[in-house]
Amino acid sequence: MNKPKFILFLASIMFATVFTLSCSGEDGKDGTSCSLDGNILTCGDKTLVIENGVGCTLDQDELGKGPAIITCGTDRPLVIPMCNGEIYSLAKNVCDNNGNLYGIVTIGTQTWMKEDLKGGTSNKFTWAQATAAGACPNGWSLPSKADFEVLVGASDFANWNGTSQTRWWSIDEIDGDDDSAYVLFINNTGTVSIPEGGSLKEGSVSVRCIKD
Repeated sequence: MNKPKFILFLASIMFATVFTLSCSGEDGKDGTSCSLDGNILTCGDKTLVIENGVGCTLDQDELGKGPAIITCGTDRPLVIPMCNGEIYSLAKNVCDNNGNLYGIVTIGTQTWMKEDLKGGTSNKFTWAQATAAGACPNGWSLPSKADFEVLVGASDFANWNGTSQTRWWSIDEIDGDDDSAYVLFINNTGTVSIPEGGSLKEGSVSVRCIKD
C-alpha cells in the first residue's frame, strides 16, 4: 500500500516564503517523531515532499508532540503544526501544552476554543490552576470580564457551544474580594450572565480560552 503523501510547493516572493500544502490519505495519529531525508519529510506513515526545497533542516522535540519546523536555505522556517503526532489545520484547531487538540470558532470579532480545556479535576480547575502559565495554549489566554461581555453581546453567541449549568473562569478578580473572580454562567434555562459575586477561587470551574 502506498503511503499517504503530502506535496509542498515552495516559492519566494519579496524575501518571504509562500507554502501551499495539498494532501491525500487519512491523518495519522500515531504520535511518532518526524524525520527528514533531503527534501522528503516522513511523519509516521505519511510523507511530505518539499518541491524546490534546498538545504532543508528539521527541528522537532524528541517525543514528536510539538510542531515540525522545516527551514530550507535562508528562507524563513515553515512550521507544520502537529499535536501529539497529528498534523492539524491552524485555521480550524489549536493544540494545548499537553497535546490535546480543540476546535476553534469565531464569534463576532473574537476567536475562541470550541470546547472546554481538558485537565484539572474532571476538566475543571481552580482559579489558580486556570491562571497558571501554560494553562491555555500558546497565543491564547484566559478571557477577561470584558471579553465575556463582548461574547455575550454577539449575535452568534450560540455558536460558542456552551452547556447549561456551567461556569467558566475569567482572569479578573472581584473588586474588593481577593477570594473570588468573575465567571460566565449559563443556568439550566439557558440564561447567560456574569454574576457580580463571581465564584470562589478555590472552586472547580470550567475554562474556555480566547485567542490573543
